[in-house]
Amino acid sequence: FTQARRDPQSRQISSFVAEFSKNQPDTSILCLAPIETAADKFSALRLRVNKRNRSDEQDGPAMIRHLHDLYVLRDYVLSQDKDFKAMVHASYEADEKRSSRCLGIPLQEAIEQMLAKLSKDVLYEAEYDGYVKSMSYGGSQDLASFDVAIDFLKKLSRKF
Repeated sequence: FTQARRDPQSRQISSFVAEFSKNQPDTSILCLAPIETAADKFSALRLRVNKRNRSDEQDGPAMIRHLHDLYVLRDYVLSQDKDFKAMVHASYEADEKRSSRCLGIPLQEAIEQMLAKLSKDVLYEAEYDGYVKSMSYGGSQDLASFDVAIDFLKKLSRKF
């Protein structure tokens, strides 16, 4: 929907068969830089949690995937802290110029509201657990609990 802010990176793709048989990757594709993906996920989570209306017929729990994905991308975020913050700020400024995405409050307040809603609404934890268990290929030892993912989100949020 927007131009990439970083140069795309080539990522190799392997099928399960290629991985199992220890063959070379099947192909490669250009992808957004992981730090850009992380900033987009933080921004999407902030916006969707704050605008969420559970009674809307188009409401769905899939948006909680951004919380899980942010946790998975944590090493990129922590190693590129300044870039992450700048990208989140730029995303917020762009969102505030679009009526469908405008919250009309400062970024820090939007982040605080997001954290409060995620902490107080017990359905988010159930949605998170359902998403992580049904959509992740990692073993249970590789999966972050809702509480662990929220703690990381709080750590990120303190940067703003």
